[in-house]
Amino acid sequence: MEVSEVRRTMRQPNIKKAPGCSWTELKDDVHAFINGDWVHPKTNFIYAELDSLTARLREHGYVPQL
Repeated sequence: MEVSEVRRTMRQPNIKKAPGCSWTELKDDVHAFINGDWVHPKTNFIYAELDSLTARLREHGYVPQL
C-alpha cells in the first residue's frame, strides 16, 4: 500500500492510530512498533541502528524538529 493511500484511509471517520505507534509491511507481514517498547528480542540492535542512522543524518545537516 502506498503512503498516500494509507493517509487517505486514515482520514476516514473512526480510523485512529495510537500516538507513538507505527506500522511497516515487510514480506507481506505487518509489524507494529511502539515508542518505548523494549520487548523485541533484537531491541538493542534496532536502537543501535537507529542511533547510527540518526548520527549519519546529522552529519549531512539534518536537524530534527521537536
